[in-house]
Amino acid sequence: MANDLTFLCVLRAGRKYNAEHVARLQASVARNCTIPHRFVALSDVDVPCERIRFAHDWPIWWSKIELFRPGVANPDGLNVYIDLDVLIVRNLDAFASYPHRFSMMRDEWYPKRANSSVMAWRGDTSFIYDAMVRHGRRYRLMFNKYLGTVTGWFGEQALTEHVLRARKTPPACLDDLFPGCNVTIRSMPRGERKSIDEAQIEKALFVSFQGLVPKPGSARQADSEFIKQYWRR
Repeated sequence: MANDLTFLCVLRAGRKYNAEHVARLQASVARNCTIPHRFVALSDVDVPCERIRFAHDWPIWWSKIELFRPGVANPDGLNVYIDLDVLIVRNLDAFASYPHRFSMMRDEWYPKRANSSVMAWRGDTSFIYDAMVRHGRRYRLMFNKYLGTVTGWFGEQALTEHVLRARKTPPACLDDLFPGCNVTIRSMPRGERKSIDEAQIEKALFVSFQGLVPKPGSARQADSEFIKQYWRR
């Protein structure tokens, strides 16, 4: 059934991304997944797909915690979350057929920590949302980006990992489950691909952009052939 697999993204207005990013991610999922699925955006603006509105005005990345709000993801199927600046390189059928419990990427800057650029999970994860509702101010202080430069733990991905570990169910690492599945771009000259290992890209499922590197869809990346190849309708 289509509802057994749900792809999700998050778009909050007024920042780096817009509805065009949602449209391109949806098109990329459709090209690279033959399994029937839903595509849902958690958003406060109109988007070209099924939309669920935010229930809170949590800033920046903290909005992603609403993915675990009851009624957003499907507890009876597999949910796959993908950031809007992640490029899908090849077919996701095997990835979407894997019996994920809760899986997250490895953080390239802090390898002992999890990264939420791509996540996959099954079951009821509302306890993560509940933790933010109950103790949001404390967690935003604990996992602020300034302390994170020292600890490697910051933002909603730190909260997600923290809550899962507290329940003795730490997230599985997607990079271990699917070796080579993610290539992280930390820096790339404008319009060039010199810093990218093409052989590595061809084996990957995802290309994620971390740090201050220009994101897909940004003016600085407009002439990049690498971006054009994967970030398209």
